[in-house]
Amino acid sequence: MNGSQEHLHRISRAFLFIEAHIRESITLSDVAQSAFYAPFHFHRVFREVTGESLNAYVNRRRLEHCASQLLNHPDLPVIEVSEAFGYSQLSAFGRSFKKHFGLSPTAFRKQAPSKFSKIRIVEGKNGTPVTAFEPYFRSITNILNFLKMNATIQVKEVPSKHVSYVTHVGLMNQTEGYNKIIQWARPKGFMDLPGLTMTGIYLDSAKVTAPEKIRVNIGIVLPEAVPEEKGIHYLHLNPGKCAVGSFELSMSEFEKAWVSMFVWVNEQGYQVRNLPPFELYYNDYREHPENKSIVDICVPIQ
Repeated sequence: MNGSQEHLHRISRAFLFIEAHIRESITLSDVAQSAFYAPFHFHRVFREVTGESLNAYVNRRRLEHCASQLLNHPDLPVIEVSEAFGYSQLSAFGRSFKKHFGLSPTAFRKQAPSKFSKIRIVEGKNGTPVTAFEPYFRSITNILNFLKMNATIQVKEVPSKHVSYVTHVGLMNQTEGYNKIIQWARPKGFMDLPGLTMTGIYLDSAKVTAPEKIRVNIGIVLPEAVPEEKGIHYLHLNPGKCAVGSFELSMSEFEKAWVSMFVWVNEQGYQVRNLPPFELYYNDYREHPENKSIVDICVPIQ
């Protein structure tokens, strides 16, 4: 493993620690220890891998969690959202939120035209951030029509799965992540397993996180747990009840498919659980006559 892969492996442990303690006070020393670094060295490596300081990363993740709460729970008071994520003063939360999103928490919630819109942070005339809400589709009718023509949806219990995975940052260039896990799995014979299934597990929401910062666990589903190696992590995925959409998709259709799944969940009266949604791939799209992926999109619900 080269140095950059080693750093990414260890920083991935830091990501997990931060998410597990995102509602608590997080210190540089504690996060560095979770990744087996000395604090000073960790801070340099973290910035090298993520492009952000630890403090900036933690603040951004807290604010993105808060933004999701504001959008998904419109009746939840802003002060409860802020306190849940460690802001002791509402005024301090408001300033931080507006600095990141360009709107106060209340204005952000009011101006969001639809829960089926995604957020873009753009630069305003004076260089300050401005939040723009970009609809995925023109109407819910169009979304549901796309779903009717392209998918079969079931609500079912998805069995638990053993997943070996690599961490990838960014919605683009995921091929790099799949190549990494395949290069690890092929010599072990895992790529020849009957019913081979690969997966992409999305840890961030495109509604509130910039595409280049979204974290994805890219992996292979195995019949049993496999010990971790440098660069390769293990996850016991236990999603339970999910809305599962079965698709055959070209690369340009994935965004529509994901949005349609969340619209369907909402239209049917389900609530999304606080678990990462994920994809299950059943083929190599390059071997499909139309270069399409045979994929299940799974949204944990209650």
